[in-house]
Amino acid sequence: MRLVRARRALVIANRAFGTIQESIDDPVRFKDELVPFRGLVARVGSIIDGETRGHRLPAFSAFWKGAASDARFEFAREWRNSEFKDALSRARPQQRGYLVAGTEGSAARVVFRDDESFIVLDVQPPNRVETKWTFVGGQFDGDDLIDFLAKYLAWLRELIVEAERLTT
Repeated sequence: MRLVRARRALVIANRAFGTIQESIDDPVRFKDELVPFRGLVARVGSIIDGETRGHRLPAFSAFWKGAASDARFEFAREWRNSEFKDALSRARPQQRGYLVAGTEGSAARVVFRDDESFIVLDVQPPNRVETKWTFVGGQFDGDDLIDFLAKYLAWLRELIVEAERLTT
C-alpha cells in the first residue's frame, strides 16, 4: 500500500529542514525554525501509524514495535511532547569563523555563550562564519544536530518504505 499522506508529510518536513539548514548561522532564526520543524517531523510517525491501520500484515507489528523503541524515534517523541525550551536546551551553537561587520576590511567575530548572550571581538577576515549545533548532555551528547536530523529524516523515509511493504 502506498502511504500517500506519510510521504507528503515527509516532503514537508524535508522542506522545513532545508530552511533550518539555511538559518544555521543565525541562532535566533535557527531556533525559530525548529519550532514548526519539530511538529512536522513528529507527525510523520503518527501519520504512518494512522494510515496503516486496517491494512497491516502480521509482520507489521514487530516492525512497528522495533521502530517505536529506536532511540531516534524516542527522542523525536520526547521532543514533541516536552516543552520546546527544554528540548532545545540539548543543542548549543558553536560559532567558529568570522562575520563581516561594517566596511570592507573590517570584520568582527561573534561568540555565542550558553546563556544565549554573545560577545563581538574585532578581528580581521577571513569573512566567513561556520556554525555547528551540537547536543549537550543525554545520549546524543556531542553529536551534530543537523547530521542527526538529516539521518532521522532518511530513517523516516526507510520506515515509510518498509511500512508500505508490510501493508495491503
